[in-house]
Amino acid sequence: YYLAVAPYDFWIFPCGYDGGNNYTLTVTGEPCDASPPPNDRCIDAVPVSIGSTPFDNYFASADIDSETCALIGRDVWFTYTAQKSGDHKIAVCGGAAPFNSGMDIWTACPADSGQLLACNRDANDPNCGNSSYSTIILPMTAGETVFIRVGSEWFLAVLPPGDAALVVAFIGNEPVCGDPDAGDSCT
Repeated sequence: YYLAVAPYDFWIFPCGYDGGNNYTLTVTGEPCDASPPPNDRCIDAVPVSIGSTPFDNYFASADIDSETCALIGRDVWFTYTAQKSGDHKIAVCGGAAPFNSGMDIWTACPADSGQLLACNRDANDPNCGNSSYSTIILPMTAGETVFIRVGSEWFLAVLPPGDAALVVAFIGNEPVCGDPDAGDSCT
């Protein structure tokens, strides 16, 4: 980080007069680890399984520039390999400081010619308690691996980071309510 320090006014401040040109800048605080998350890049995607995997995207960067429907910046990456064939629900839930999330699912890393399979933002998943979380229902075959990209929505003023959990669940081939991309709606 660069810090510029200057007098508040452009007039009437000491500049070689009796007051001199000596100023003191004091910085206080506690050092923190400002390193990016270990899964900041697709090639370093963290494997996940059925269940909940906590994460944060503090100090994350954007791995790719392409804008999908998820509108993601400050992304982190995961991989998931299906153990059974059928529908899987992949969601962002929880966290101490909820943030507006977007999520992409890819066949491989974009740099390796991966194809975008699905994307979502603001899913309004009632199980997660926040309309700004992302949820995707994805049909998968046993042994299929996908790359999951989660991040903050890029159009927000400063891409506020947050912490949450990536939740993967096997839901089989049951009808899914509330997801317009999942086929017929339930009555």
